[in-house]
Amino acid sequence: MIQRLLTWAPLLACLALGLILGGGVSMERALGWDEAMHAQLPAARMALAIDAGEPGAAIDVALECHQYPFVYPAVLAAVYTVAGVDEGLGRQAGRWIWAFGLFGVFCAARQLVRRLEESGGRRKRRARWLPWLALGIAALSPLALAFSGTYFLETPFAAATAWSLWAWLRREGPLGAELLAGALIAVAFFVKFNYGLLLGFGLFLDLLFEGAGRVRAGDLKPWLLRVLALATPPLLSFAWWFGLPLPGDAALGAEHREAFLAFLSGNQQLERFPYDRRLWDAATYLAPSPAAFGLWLLGLALSARFALRPGGRAAWLLLLGSGAPIWLHNFHLDRFLVVHVVPLSLLVAAGWCALLPKQKVVAAAVALALLFAPLIQAVPQADRFVAALGLVPSGDDDAARGVRAYVSGLNAERLDLKPGKRLPTAGLTRAAHDALLDAVAAEVRPGERIGWLGVNSEMSPGTLHLGLLARGAAPDGVRFQAPQVRPDGQPAMVVTFEAVDPGWDAGTLLGWASGFDVIFSTEPLDWKRRGGREFLGTYRGWLFENGAWTYASAGEFEVTRANGDVERIELFACRPVR
Repeated sequence: MIQRLLTWAPLLACLALGLILGGGVSMERALGWDEAMHAQLPAARMALAIDAGEPGAAIDVALECHQYPFVYPAVLAAVYTVAGVDEGLGRQAGRWIWAFGLFGVFCAARQLVRRLEESGGRRKRRARWLPWLALGIAALSPLALAFSGTYFLETPFAAATAWSLWAWLRREGPLGAELLAGALIAVAFFVKFNYGLLLGFGLFLDLLFEGAGRVRAGDLKPWLLRVLALATPPLLSFAWWFGLPLPGDAALGAEHREAFLAFLSGNQQLERFPYDRRLWDAATYLAPSPAAFGLWLLGLALSARFALRPGGRAAWLLLLGSGAPIWLHNFHLDRFLVVHVVPLSLLVAAGWCALLPKQKVVAAAVALALLFAPLIQAVPQADRFVAALGLVPSGDDDAARGVRAYVSGLNAERLDLKPGKRLPTAGLTRAAHDALLDAVAAEVRPGERIGWLGVNSEMSPGTLHLGLLARGAAPDGVRFQAPQVRPDGQPAMVVTFEAVDPGWDAGTLLGWASGFDVIFSTEPLDWKRRGGREFLGTYRGWLFENGAWTYASAGEFEVTRANGDVERIELFACRPVR
């Protein structure tokens, strides 16, 4: 009985984590732009199409996901088809997917133990702790926890990475194991393209080392057959998506290729993000404290002894193959580091096992200390770490103290490991979101086409229409209005979502406006008074110069700026004169 419970313990632990994490998801912040446009909007459109009895339309939506692929929206759509489109439900689904990913981390670590033992690189008595340590390390990453409750694609990709690595480490045996590994790698690619390339690159490097060993052993031919089985699922999926994406045509495949190349070449022109800021993200967000980060680095260094052994080599090459491009790229966001969680957790756990004594009770105590002792006073640790990096002023004036207090608040928010922590959605607070959409919903009449002059980074077309859907609007807005784009790639219902003047004249602006029954605008135009969007005031003036449009106040709401100041925003509904 005890042995049976121990066998099921990892799965039961991850199910418990799913219940805890999913049940405590925060709704304090609403949908951000990327969340709405790249995940929730396509998921809702798929689900609504299926509800309308149009499965072909749902497939069309999946094929339209050019830059941000369709796997995660399709998973959410399956949930919504059963339970209805609901933002909170989608966030809970993300937490459950991460719990499934944590089980994948445990299973991949167990396969790592097997591979290391086969190559003589691990003592069984200590190796029993490796999967549990890996699970604990991954579960205690505040970054992974935070983004698992969002619609960003990083945590679903980390879950796909865990299962891909599990399949990779167990490829010995029937050819079906190779096919499964290839299929899971293909799935990971279609969770997020750029990370999928990095995953494939790291594992391809491992394959090269493996092939060199086969050449020396003189059994290259049967190995090449296995490689062919491994490569078949990814190659077939690539040929489908980029060549002939049935039931679409070759022209759609060309669109996929063009969008993919444009996505990979994006953000190259940006100024390089400072490395001290990246280190701050790693030590106080990826890891649960600077002390924990130091212990992670120690474990990583100790695991270097396995870098040339099967299993350990795969984890190391995955970490380096995916990590180096992310750290070297000019553009950086904290959530990019989520993809490090899986290989890091395995390697750090492998290194920590060398620190464990032989006695079970003492080893358990040391393992728990390695995981949880660094969490003591995590925020003060982070504050001192940021000060040591020189990222906050050291003076004693009010301004310096204010900056330090603000950064300390950020550290506290980042390092919070409670399931109900506030999520980094990049959207409005729920109060502002609801007040705005309640006012919009009260103004819009059934069947009206909606435009927005002065759209903000916190309110996307997808967020607007999804909010109206939740308030009883017909689903046509979500299915047909929100996804429309112009030839310049901008959402059709806005002038631009970028802080760059597109160079329109009054005639172009009025031509755009003629496609809508009501156009919303606000004062101020940018809710947090960021620069670069002042030209929209001129555009708005053109709307009324010839007397063809009028406007009326539709309500007010409040937005909190980064410095804590509250900005009162007035919403206006502009309509053509009848």
